[in-house]
Amino acid sequence: MSERARTLVLQPIEERIERVVRALLSRWNPFVRLGTIPATYVPGSGLPPVLFDGETDPSGRGYPYLARYTPAPGDRVLLVRAGTRTWVIVDKVVSS
Repeated sequence: MSERARTLVLQPIEERIERVVRALLSRWNPFVRLGTIPATYVPGSGLPPVLFDGETDPSGRGYPYLARYTPAPGDRVLLVRAGTRTWVIVDKVVSS
């Protein structure tokens, strides 16, 4: 499929799916989420953005983290809900 055909046919479908997923996540109001610290993050430059699982772009804002852990680019992280509108990075997730 050409790039133009993809844009005309698949992009509206992908956008609709993304809206549905976001709506479901906001309704279910999960307590924990997983994500990745983007490779573009520079440690010490401020609060790190997060690429949440299931999303295609990193967050536009940074998230606070616990003092015992310093986020690094590429880290897989666990976040917990803090209030109704933000998340706190708890720690790095290691799978092996």
